[in-house]
Amino acid sequence: MVICPNCGAKNEEGEILCGECGSRLNGPAKPVKPAILAEPVKSALVSAPERKLGTKEDAVTPEREYVVSEKWREVDFTSEEPKKSRKASAGIILIAVIAAVMLYGIIATLLVSTRNVSTGISLETYTVDVELVDEEGKKEKITQGMILNDGDSVTTGNTGEAYLTLGAARSLRMLANGEIQVHKEEKAPRIVMKKGAMFFCMDNPYRLTETPELVAGAMSVSLNEVVGYIYYDGKGEARIWVMNGEVQIVTRDEVSGEQFAETLTPGERAFVAFGDSGISCTVEKAFLDELPEAMVRKIAETPELLNRVSTDSGWTRQDIINLADRYKAEEQELNLINVYYLIEMMNEKSN
Repeated sequence: MVICPNCGAKNEEGEILCGECGSRLNGPAKPVKPAILAEPVKSALVSAPERKLGTKEDAVTPEREYVVSEKWREVDFTSEEPKKSRKASAGIILIAVIAAVMLYGIIATLLVSTRNVSTGISLETYTVDVELVDEEGKKEKITQGMILNDGDSVTTGNTGEAYLTLGAARSLRMLANGEIQVHKEEKAPRIVMKKGAMFFCMDNPYRLTETPELVAGAMSVSLNEVVGYIYYDGKGEARIWVMNGEVQIVTRDEVSGEQFAETLTPGERAFVAFGDSGISCTVEKAFLDELPEAMVRKIAETPELLNRVSTDSGWTRQDIINLADRYKAEEQELNLINVYYLIEMMNEKSN
């Protein structure tokens, strides 16, 4: 019989543990009771939520929760937000494309409308050796009575002539080897001479507000109720005659920017030269026999114009008619000479 050193219970010989308390029969007595052993476990389960910060578990648990939270946020950002961002970017791009197309349309419309602005100048008659190009240098088909647009250029060749009109009783006659460009400045048209000669006959019976401006190099002339002739060599020298009405010649110094004005009265002529050295303008009395042939013949062919010019300039009607007849006779003589030489050439070829 073996007595348990712990609880005093009797156990059979050979037993290692006590049948009552489970203590080792051969070891020292330990005051361990089952009720006392269960108490720490129960206490640990109940007090776990009441642990204070600073313990090992408290240090690990918040860190673990933080990591999980950041992963959730990362997943949420990469899955939902980019979709919204892509949708917003697509919308912005679409709006930008639409705006660009609309802007292009507006600019194109403005450019087209600018090129199609009428100058009020029409091309009434012309010869074969006449060309018309637009502002961009594109050659256009010429039709009788067509309206010229802003930026159009008219060029006459060696045998070309063009007759332009600006409304009631206003005409410009371009002679051979000439070039002009027309523009629309506010209400009044502007004719820019690049080179050549032009006969102008301006009347304003209806007192129209539009006063055409003729520009040759650094010189400009307002054409209103005036008859005259102008020649510009395209290099800085111009000559202008006035037969009826008054013309104010305005020259602009390209270097200093100063402007000078000279008034030309009927029967006078002006020689204008402008270049790097400055501008000079000489006004003199014109002689009838030095007038350009085209101008004299035009005046003689128009009775009303003949009366006006003879009254204002002091030249008699008969003097103007005689000079025009002389020019016609010289032209006929020249034509006969040309015909004679043509016949001689044909005879030589036949022989």
